[in-house]
Amino acid sequence: MNTLNSRILILVLALAFSLGLSGIAMAHAGKDFHGSDAKKQAFANLSPEKQEVAKKLYKDFRNDTKALRQELKAKRQALEPLLHSENPDEKAIRAMVDEISGLRAKLYSARIDFKLKLIKEGIPVEKGVAFDKKHGKRGDKQKSVQ
Repeated sequence: MNTLNSRILILVLALAFSLGLSGIAMAHAGKDFHGSDAKKQAFANLSPEKQEVAKKLYKDFRNDTKALRQELKAKRQALEPLLHSENPDEKAIRAMVDEISGLRAKLYSARIDFKLKLIKEGIPVEKGVAFDKKHGKRGDKQKSVQ
């Protein structure tokens, strides 16, 4: 009797585990356009030609800003050791913060240019498209392009 109960318990746990994994997989399905479900739904209403234009603009934006985003990430990573050293050099820290601020301003400007291109092409733009998911998102459920 104990073995039967053990087998039933194992079977139930295996079933629950597989259902949980399939739910996770379904939740992440269809995120191929780098965006939210609302964005995908808006793009679905576009003609195939406009969809291709939108895909190209998004791809170009990611490619055009890749080096800038990488440089920004590197500067942020370089700032951490400066902040956590035994004797923090305030001038070096302030200089690094100024560099990071300049890079963020360039990235923000590029995002605005990107948003304007989308608008010019008649492609729907989500609210808050100018903000980055990881580093610029505000607490008001704004969406991002990345």
